[in-house]
Amino acid sequence: MLEVVSINKTDKTEDNFNILYIINAYQIIANTNDYSFCKCPQCNHDNCMHYHKEYQRNIIFHIMGYEIIAKISIVVLECNFCKEVNKGKQHFHALLPDYIFPYHIFSSNIILNALSDRIIKNIKIEIIIEKLRISHQLFYKWLRELKKYLLASSIILATQLNIKDILNKIIENKDEFLYLFYKEYRHPYFLFKLTCVPLAIMP
Repeated sequence: MLEVVSINKTDKTEDNFNILYIINAYQIIANTNDYSFCKCPQCNHDNCMHYHKEYQRNIIFHIMGYEIIAKISIVVLECNFCKEVNKGKQHFHALLPDYIFPYHIFSSNIILNALSDRIIKNIKIEIIIEKLRISHQLFYKWLRELKKYLLASSIILATQLNIKDILNKIIENKDEFLYLFYKEYRHPYFLFKLTCVPLAIMP
């Protein structure tokens, strides 16, 4: 399920050992091959999702001062209802664990904490990108995506439209926020293309 590619020392500790438990829980779901808890994000039907395939994608996360670069197998589900009734509609959906944002290689914690370093702690961008070894362009891409979702996030969090407050509340209870966001809008948070077509599911 998880294939470690490299381990490097870092002074960033955005993730903790919980990410390993989440990876293990994801593996258990994949092994049991029971996706009855999943609703199709396209048609919203129950008990219509089944295993289609797996694909490998890269992920970077930090644990106890180490940067882990790894490959993880992501499960792709297929909706029987959309395949047979809603012909022409999207019927394949990736099942994403909450430490992965769609189309992003860095863990969700790393991204959110990098944004927090800049927006809340007022750390210079040059320091952030040097520690993460990322480009200015990538950091500003994350910032643009955060800003695109501010209104939707404020609705979910029932808070004022203030970027610092919103980011703080997301980080405080990320798992619940991601679940509520997906439940309300039927697509994962931080999807880099704002779209009504749901491409992924959050377990």
